[in-house]
Amino acid sequence: MFIAEGQLSIRRMRDHEEDYAFMFKWLNDEKLLRYIEGPSTRYTMEQIIAKYGSRARGEHDVTPWIMEWDHEAIGYVQFYPLQEDEIELYEAKLDQLQYGLDLFIGETDYWDQGIGTTALKSVVRYLLTEQGAADVYIDPQTWNTRAIRSYEKCGFKKVKVLTAHELFDGEYRDNQIMRISLDELKMQVYLDNIVALFRDELKDNLAGIYLHGSLAMGCFNPSISDVDCLVIVREKLTLENNKRIAQLALSVHDGLPNARGFEFSILLEDYLKTFAYPTPVEFHYSDYHRERYLTDENYLCGGYEDKDVAAQLMVAYHRGVTLYGTPLHELYEPIDRELYLASILYDVGEAAQEIINNPPAYLTPMYVTLNLCRVLYFIREGVIASKREGGAWGVQVLPQPYQALVQQCLDEYNGKIDRSEVELSELSEFIRYMVGEIQVGNSSAC
Repeated sequence: MFIAEGQLSIRRMRDHEEDYAFMFKWLNDEKLLRYIEGPSTRYTMEQIIAKYGSRARGEHDVTPWIMEWDHEAIGYVQFYPLQEDEIELYEAKLDQLQYGLDLFIGETDYWDQGIGTTALKSVVRYLLTEQGAADVYIDPQTWNTRAIRSYEKCGFKKVKVLTAHELFDGEYRDNQIMRISLDELKMQVYLDNIVALFRDELKDNLAGIYLHGSLAMGCFNPSISDVDCLVIVREKLTLENNKRIAQLALSVHDGLPNARGFEFSILLEDYLKTFAYPTPVEFHYSDYHRERYLTDENYLCGGYEDKDVAAQLMVAYHRGVTLYGTPLHELYEPIDRELYLASILYDVGEAAQEIINNPPAYLTPMYVTLNLCRVLYFIREGVIASKREGGAWGVQVLPQPYQALVQQCLDEYNGKIDRSEVELSELSEFIRYMVGEIQVGNSSAC
């Protein structure tokens, strides 16, 4: 087995003293051990051979590889089919092939050059397309935010936390279980392209690109979800920027595999340093505006203030994925709870009235029902949830008369049924109940 991508190559580890010497060197490097075993860990050569010898000889479920850069060995990768106990623990699919994966760059001079990300993508692609894996799992410890961010950039999504799961320097630590499927890997290719296009257009003016919404929170449904991003810039856009970004957005939209395409807002970073609510928007694109951008080269949705941005930023801050730039939580203070509530209550209030009085095509009973659930979930328990998570919570805790409605909307969101069949009177009663509970809960919290 051999993977080659530019200067990077990944080959099978050999049952040979040279490869054991690499492992001995790396697994006694204190700088590396701070991340993978614990700084007090040390290995003898005998222990290295005992641990990795059977793997190198093909006598073990774990398949070991050596990473090379320009033919110089720089790191280690291993993968293995998940066993029954791991499948149950990870909540993986029982009837499909699942793989676990670990890797490190042992030569620390090669850190922070994107090599690990390239290697990870290459191995994941190999497992999903050539080994027949349904999903690939990776399990960094929760304190290792550096690794978690890197894996998210490769398309991995957080699944669950295993408490006191792995021994590290004499203590059992928590592990963040993360997963990627073939569809998610393909979507990551689109996201990488989006980043490359914005970097090419905005150059040094681009401060960051942040994924939020269903794709970031692991509940993306290609039939009904859009790809949601916030793009942060340092200075105001020029007229020519706006025109070229409109064309960029149209090309991205048409290439995406999901029905609703791409939605993003461009914000000035000054309004995040000292948060402005409602937040001024430089440029906005969504499926709703696509036709105008197609037919009018001078059309611009921008130069307005948007109350929804506070909620989008809150999700991006706490549960989003940094596609480019520095993570939001390292740059800015979190959005105040009151502003987040004002933002989501505005969205819910407007939607509730519209769906009863004059519903637009995109505003469905499913959208309003699950949105109301996630708002009440936040008010009662402080959880920033997706529509799917809000609906699952609602089925468990709302009064019995409303549970069937919520379950039906949840089934639609999850693709189990085509469309919720909801009577307007039933929906109106549910909306009145939920708005009342939200108002009571919000008053109690103030």
